[in-house]
Amino acid sequence: MKKIVLALSFIIAGLNYPQLHFTTIIQLGNDYCYSMNIDSSGNFYFATTRNLFVSTDNGVNWEKSFSLPDSRYWDYINVITIGRKNDVFIGISNPGEIYRSRDTGKTWEIFLSKNLTQGYVDDIIVDTAGTIFVASNHIILTLQESDSIWQSHNIRFFHPYIGTTWSLFISRNGTLFAGTDAGLCRSTDNGMNWNLVYDNNFDDFMCFAQSPNGTLYMGGTDRGTGLYRSSDDGLTWKRFGFNLALERRGITTTSDGKIFLTAKTTGMGTTDLYSTTENNDSLFVKHNMSLGRSYPLIHPNGYLYLNYGCYLLKSTERVDVDRQIHLPPTPEIIYNFSLEQNYPNPFNSKTKIKYSVPSGAKELSSSTLYVYDILGNKLATLVDGNKAAGDYEVEFDASTLASGIYYYQLQIGELLETKKMILLK
Repeated sequence: MKKIVLALSFIIAGLNYPQLHFTTIIQLGNDYCYSMNIDSSGNFYFATTRNLFVSTDNGVNWEKSFSLPDSRYWDYINVITIGRKNDVFIGISNPGEIYRSRDTGKTWEIFLSKNLTQGYVDDIIVDTAGTIFVASNHIILTLQESDSIWQSHNIRFFHPYIGTTWSLFISRNGTLFAGTDAGLCRSTDNGMNWNLVYDNNFDDFMCFAQSPNGTLYMGGTDRGTGLYRSSDDGLTWKRFGFNLALERRGITTTSDGKIFLTAKTTGMGTTDLYSTTENNDSLFVKHNMSLGRSYPLIHPNGYLYLNYGCYLLKSTERVDVDRQIHLPPTPEIIYNFSLEQNYPNPFNSKTKIKYSVPSGAKELSSSTLYVYDILGNKLATLVDGNKAAGDYEVEFDASTLASGIYYYQLQIGELLETKKMILLK
């Protein structure tokens, strides 16, 4: 293992440097905020223990989008992740489950059931190809966009003392990182194999970020105290010298490389907001704010948002004035031909079918989606016509049909796929 070099850093008092000020946007319920996120369109997702709230107008109006039943008193929404097509994934605590929404939180479907996880869903990330990675204790679950079967990778095979994987991160080079309770692991083959690249005193690593110039940042908790950085895609790391414990998902960067983080002095109960000065990631400003667990997020409008308990706070000035200009262009979404299993299945009277028209489909024949009985008789036409590339969903009403096995078939040009569904009344 390569030697880790200690880097010096300094904190200057807030009174000696311009302070950020915040206004309270809204109070959402009475529970503590466990996670929040913002998609590329600027929509907010704010989870307070068992409830998820969504705002599509920069936090002005909110709607309750998802709730866990009161009977699941000890469960909570542990993580919110935005996919590459602005799909929203929420991970639930023990027993670990994942739900997905493809329509800005209007409807939800179970995406990963508790029988596949090892307990808590601690983190979810999605790479540029659409592959989904889930951290559940010492297990990393992966699902490729074109597949329907989850693959399980036991990260403990590569370090026997790993009990929990707290955080996952993918660098722009596609390197996968897992922050665990036994150190930092790194994978260059989509999680198939891992190398332990930092294990000093079994540090906990809870959050990651990457600046526009490619520098990686990693934050540790009480045991993995401080902030670390890497300029070689995570092969080696240099630790900053100050004694801070970062919060989970507690770091973000602006489009010009400025760092914002929420952290507390080791052994202290108060979480504070820190930021780097311009063009100096070793000189930190402590802002005059006392927070609980907080998640700093920069909206596409350039404002910094924090949570304080169940309150949402917004900075009174932009921290990233040219964010829209400096952000890299959104990569073109490539859609693949797919026909998903109907949901629910078996079903009673009505079920939903999702399918994808592949990119380049305008050069193909029209899309058709038919329903057949077991004898091959066509019973219903769900889709018949030209469709632009993208994801679609249709509903099949079988209220006039008898219980039994039926088939549905999607054809786009020469592409063809058939699946079976079961009607039970």
